[in-house]
Amino acid sequence: MLDELDTNIDKVGHQLVEMIGEIEDKARDSIASSVEEQMVTTQEISGNLTRASAGIQEVNENVNQTSSVAADISRDISDVSRATQDMTNGSSQINISSKELAKLAKEINEMVSKFKV
Repeated sequence: MLDELDTNIDKVGHQLVEMIGEIEDKARDSIASSVEEQMVTTQEISGNLTRASAGIQEVNENVNQTSSVAADISRDISDVSRATQDMTNGSSQINISSKELAKLAKEINEMVSKFKV
């Protein structure tokens, strides 16, 4: 009976050792799998961040180009505005000069009409 009990205890002890070994193997495999998954996920995140950074850089370059073009357009509009003002001033001067010429022509006509041939 004692021999049988010792045998049963030995069997249970061996089974416990085997179960603990299996649990350790499963835990090790699970940890290794989790670490591998985290590594893959980290690499994906890193790649996504790199692509996002490149996209942001491209957007910044586009904004800078747009800003430069907007500044060029603003200068062009200012140039057109100055040219328009110059034309307006020139037109006003021409109008004044034409009125003065008309007045002189009238005066000359009046002077000529006083002469009799």
